[in-house]
Amino acid sequence: MNWSTLLPIPKTNAEQFPEVKKLLDLGLQSKQYSFDLDDKSEAGKIFRGASPSNDGTTLDATEQAPQGVPSFIAPERLEEFAPGLDASLLALIQETAELELADITSYYGPKSA
Repeated sequence: MNWSTLLPIPKTNAEQFPEVKKLLDLGLQSKQYSFDLDDKSEAGKIFRGASPSNDGTTLDATEQAPQGVPSFIAPERLEEFAPGLDASLLALIQETAELELADITSYYGPKSA
């Protein structure tokens, strides 16, 4: 896959920074991490081949997230920048979904347990 057409990444001389060079020497630019705590991530099946860093390395298999700060699911927050659905739009969506479900049910029959 030609990553430059999909995800254009500018080539910077990151090696000139000692902090970054240390990470590059560890090969971290070619690692994919999954933060899926159940270890069921399939990202490794999607992203394969040459590393997007264009340094001649290939992407390694997906690994579990490195040890560090514990991961947790953040509490739900109300929309900050969007008002959400108003009651009439929500009712229209629900009505449309019920019509589509009725159409499917009439064709395939009721859902069996």
